[in-house]
Amino acid sequence: MSTTYALTVIEEHGARPGLAGFIESVHSMISVVADELDAPESELTVVLTGDITASIRARSEIERDFTPERSGGIVKGKTISLARDFSKTVIVLDTGDAAGEEELEQAELLHLVVHEYGHALIGRLRAAADTRPPKTTRPKTPEEVAAIWAYEAADEFRCDLFSNALMGQCITVTPSSGGESRRFTLADLLGEGCRDAFAGLLDDVHPGWADLVYA
Repeated sequence: MSTTYALTVIEEHGARPGLAGFIESVHSMISVVADELDAPESELTVVLTGDITASIRARSEIERDFTPERSGGIVKGKTISLARDFSKTVIVLDTGDAAGEEELEQAELLHLVVHEYGHALIGRLRAAADTRPPKTTRPKTPEEVAAIWAYEAADEFRCDLFSNALMGQCITVTPSSGGESRRFTLADLLGEGCRDAFAGLLDDVHPGWADLVYA
């Protein structure tokens, strides 16, 4: 286990057992990537929980009213920076009973873990490069709020790209009709569901987004 990128795994609230070793394996893989990117040292705690609401509310001052329901789905993971430079970070993962075939379950879990790791790694690199937006104490203008939301949405996409790249290094797919194996992608995991959900969300962006910002 890396000493530069320290890891602590906690299980609570009836978390599904037996996943600590999986987290450690993923951590070792991403530590190699972090080292190649010259990411500064960091301390990461991964919380495996059966109650994501309770675990997040207990660890984040700004998430005291957190609920997992979000437009487009249910939150299964959350990255919380305990230090502004992401030198100390907590990743909370919902490990409640999963449905579906074992292979798909493993792929879903791998995507969830790597996506949240992406937030921690990007946050650490951004802090080291001093490109993180400054923190303000005054109330934000509607335009600034909109910019922050766009900034966060872009990060979600970056973390999906990060997950897509690493999942392809771990999983291969062999067509049922025969042919050569290829690298697994998020399209294999999500199918048309992601595209359909995105199309539906666009209906909320305008005028819904603008209305919400100004409200």
